[in-house]
Amino acid sequence: MGTPLRRHEKIVLLLVAIGFITLASYSCQKTEPVSTNANLTAAASPTPQSFPPWPKGFPQAMPSPVISGNIPRQVVITGNPATPQDARPFFDNFSWESFIALNWPASSQRGVPEDPNTPNVFFTAPNGAAVVWGTYKDSFDLFGQQDKRPSAWNDSSSPISPCPGTTPGQKTLIFTTKGETATSA
Repeated sequence: MGTPLRRHEKIVLLLVAIGFITLASYSCQKTEPVSTNANLTAAASPTPQSFPPWPKGFPQAMPSPVISGNIPRQVVITGNPATPQDARPFFDNFSWESFIALNWPASSQRGVPEDPNTPNVFFTAPNGAAVVWGTYKDSFDLFGQQDKRPSAWNDSSSPISPCPGTTPGQKTLIFTTKGETATSA
């Protein structure tokens, strides 16, 4: 028989379900067709004015969307939502702004976005460009150093590497198991 879900697995499952419900309830709204010239202008220089209107059901006092590499620090709730469901779109907006900021093209420093106040940097980033969250240190860089201190934040080398022989700064996929080492068949 299957094992019961642990508490953190139930929370992750709940968050995934909430995400699907949010997408299902807000993504099926019809929008007015936009002329071809407006589409070309929006693609050339994205601005907050080029975004479609908020879907039906969103509060009238919703703030304008922000395309920025700066991670938002708080949820901005305008008006006076009567229920938690009325406040949810403000949290959805905060989540999307955080997602965009973490997926912003990274500068040469770890965790720092490239020109975070210019939306075109985000919209014109080449495929495969390093993103902010991808420049954060891996867990082994911070915790797997035995009795040695972790290296400085911008240093790409680690005192102890889980995969000897890799180049400093190279992304490494680490396979960890409990018990026996997995063998390939």
